[in-house]
Amino acid sequence: MKVLPYPAARLYLYPPKGPVHVRLEAKEWMSPKHDLLWSVPVMKSLNVLYSPAQRPLEFTGIDCLEGKVIGCIKNYFYPAVQPLFDEGRATRYNVNGMQPLMRMLKAGRIDAAVLDQSTARWYIASQAELTPDNFHVASNPVDSVDLRFVFNNIPQWEARLPELNANIERAREQGVFQRILSQFE
Repeated sequence: MKVLPYPAARLYLYPPKGPVHVRLEAKEWMSPKHDLLWSVPVMKSLNVLYSPAQRPLEFTGIDCLEGKVIGCIKNYFYPAVQPLFDEGRATRYNVNGMQPLMRMLKAGRIDAAVLDQSTARWYIASQAELTPDNFHVASNPVDSVDLRFVFNNIPQWEARLPELNANIERAREQGVFQRILSQFE
């Protein structure tokens, strides 16, 4: 087995041939039309509302976002707030990645963004121009999902899932993932 880094595009997961591709995802974020292989849950993703420090927003339910401009990463699906976009009660403002999203949020050019708490903390800590004081983090989470490894459905790989799942369970019980994440708190 050889590990090669690829761009993070989800489209690598769809063909049931070729090399095995893997991503850490939530089932809720992926279309059920694709036949994919899923591991047991690795960790929770706590999604929280970030807003500019100068215009803090508390999350009291999706209705509190009505009339707001919500920054989103293009091609990402946000199940908890999607009804607002579908009904035209909030504006989805797409950007190409975390860097423009966080810059727009800091500058107050968007009202809010729904972000995975661990990812946002790590990103802010890794950027010289950002500090936690630039943002308000709502005290109530927007939602929480289980993150799992997802693989393209290569028949030979399905036989490896029990071993992988046992390793994930053992690492979770030993606190491996929590120790890694605690470095960004």
